[in-house]
Amino acid sequence: MIPNINIKNTAQEIVHKIVRDALEAVNPSHLLMTHVKVENSILRIKKNQFDLNRFNKIHILGIGKGVPLLFKALNKLLHQRINGGMIVTLKEHV
Repeated sequence: MIPNINIKNTAQEIVHKIVRDALEAVNPSHLLMTHVKVENSILRIKKNQFDLNRFNKIHILGIGKGVPLLFKALNKLLHQRINGGMIVTLKEHV
């Protein structure tokens, strides 16, 4: 006997998964966390690396609608190392 499969719901689930995965792939926080890492006071951005112990202060500057998400991700990585900065975005993007 052939199981009763609702093809419409299955197709809908597949489309939802594709859209969800696509949105996650271009999410600024996800992109930042994929390419930026901090390990033992070394900040790695793709192939570049910076010894955070060589810097007295770290300030963040960002402009654009993705900046609040990027700042949130940077804040998770750098914790107490951020001394200040400024982000500028439209109110509806906060």
